[in-house]
Amino acid sequence: MSIWSIFFSYKGRISRRTYWCAIGMRVLVFFSCVLVLPHSSDLISFIVTVPLVLLLLLTFYVVFPIIVKRWHDMDKSGWWLFIEFIPVFGMGWRIFECGFFKGTEGSNRFGPDPSLNDLNPDLIKYVTVSPDTTNTRWIATAHLVDSVENRGPRIIYGGEDESEARRQAALFVERFQCEIIQ
Repeated sequence: MSIWSIFFSYKGRISRRTYWCAIGMRVLVFFSCVLVLPHSSDLISFIVTVPLVLLLLLTFYVVFPIIVKRWHDMDKSGWWLFIEFIPVFGMGWRIFECGFFKGTEGSNRFGPDPSLNDLNPDLIKYVTVSPDTTNTRWIATAHLVDSVENRGPRIIYGGEDESEARRQAALFVERFQCEIIQ
């Protein structure tokens, strides 16, 4: 996902790491602008103030797509953004849930798992598609080579539709140049 889509698009999902980096960049820009804003009233300070105020307004806007994509990662609607407007409780809940709760494993209705973007293609051995132990869901799983970075198999898709599990696995195989084991 590009920087532009992280800050300006409401589509897709972002991981906790991307969320904290984006929020950190926003806070850094915000406080830099506040500290740089001139306090005198001559023409030069006016010329400097106008772009800084516009940049400050932009920092208020960009937080919304970041938060919406983080809610999407947990398979929740972007409308959860409005919990922010509940005094005291809302912002604390958003920071807690968006910042510390793990997103949905595998694809969800908002897109593919953003944690799969962190995978090193050299660590992927193969992909499998199989029913889960209850035979009620289909799971597409990426299996990684044994290494220090191995955190176990990674779920690419989990759902009731076998054809969607196979499609997600095929997209993953194409992207990471690995093989599907039947």
